[in-house]
Amino acid sequence: MEEISVWDIGKDIFTDGALLFVLHAVLALLLAYLAVRMMRRLIDKAIARSDKRSMTPFTYLFKIISTVIYGFAVFSILDAIRPLSGLGTAILSAGSVATVIVGLAAQNAFGNLISGFFLAVNQPFHIGDSISLPEKNIAGSVVEITLRHTVLSTYENARVIIPNSVLDTAVIEDRAFGQESFTRRISFSVAYDTDLELMKKVIFDVVLNTEGYIDYRSEEQKKNGEDPFLVRTDDFLDSGILISFPIVCRTFGDSFRIASDIREGILRKFRDNGIEIPYPKVDIVNK
Repeated sequence: MEEISVWDIGKDIFTDGALLFVLHAVLALLLAYLAVRMMRRLIDKAIARSDKRSMTPFTYLFKIISTVIYGFAVFSILDAIRPLSGLGTAILSAGSVATVIVGLAAQNAFGNLISGFFLAVNQPFHIGDSISLPEKNIAGSVVEITLRHTVLSTYENARVIIPNSVLDTAVIEDRAFGQESFTRRISFSVAYDTDLELMKKVIFDVVLNTEGYIDYRSEEQKKNGEDPFLVRTDDFLDSGILISFPIVCRTFGDSFRIASDIREGILRKFRDNGIEIPYPKVDIVNK
């Protein structure tokens, strides 16, 4: 009776025998795991050295490369199994047919994937940015960017999922791109007989004492009594003078609350100081 070596066991199923197949599979998966883990550490270090908001391309790069690495490891293992040894060649041979079928069935999915890749590379916006799509009447804060879609949190606290292919072709207004603060203008009208100097004093007092407002004046400018911002006379209206001024806050979302607090404060202070905000009046005369 012919003696069978331990290395020859399973050669009818596995190319190099069952034992070598197990060793090959363990080694392939281990190397893939170590490569992905090493890449994860390198990407984490790159993110730590860069702006946290610029982590999107690193995340995309990690997902793509790790998928490729594990894919090679799996195909390497399958190729050592005799019934599956021609799987890679078969897949490539059927590639033309599969491409047509998959392309028709998942055209939008691949379009979103490709668009997501370009969004990650070009970075028109980052996680945390407040963006709006005027054509779609959608606005909100970016909370997640995936390979297929981007998630926005609207100012009504709703989640909007937008396919990346839509974002890739849409006009996007980014209210936080490359800036650390957001400026909003407040405007209203006052009566023509208003003491403008008193009005400005009231406005400065209310704005500077509103929580969340950012005063960019230096200590020397504050000491010299320089105005925190310019109060402009924008126009002469039928019933009053149009006044406007800027307020600076941390984010676009904060600007809504801060602007509301400032308007309420100004309205109270105007009443206390006899400053009138005019409004249309209709006189009815009976003849």
